[in-house]
Amino acid sequence: MSVLQTQLNSRSADFLANAAALQVVVDDLRVQLKKSAAGGGEKARAKHVARGKLPPRERVQMLLDPGTPFLELAPLAAHAMYLNKEGMEDAPCAGMIAGIGRVNGVDCSAFRAIRQAATKFDVAPSHPKPWWVHRQSTVRVHRPVPWQS
Repeated sequence: MSVLQTQLNSRSADFLANAAALQVVVDDLRVQLKKSAAGGGEKARAKHVARGKLPPRERVQMLLDPGTPFLELAPLAAHAMYLNKEGMEDAPCAGMIAGIGRVNGVDCSAFRAIRQAATKFDVAPSHPKPWWVHRQSTVRVHRPVPWQS
């Protein structure tokens, strides 16, 4: 097998400038993912907990086998599409958490609507039922979907 030689100079000014620019973008991505994972914010979380309910992401984690990874699909879906009066994002993750995780040793597609409106047209006007698209795509690849009430 032949060895490919590189012409890249990792000490050049261009390389260092590109690396710095990429790091800024990666840092912003991490901030956006963290905001998305926070859901509706601390106020909404406190309201949920006060009702005696687990937050949506904790419910998904309870469904999964302990210590197994969860690959969230499209955590930035509908990013900055729906802003409230204060200019803050109003529908993080398009109002749903969807991904692939392990339940009882089987890789499954897990889904949790973050709020009731996730299935209504006002959250996702591009498609009236985003959860249905997720459900249908998992059926096509024959992936089990555990039901969570």
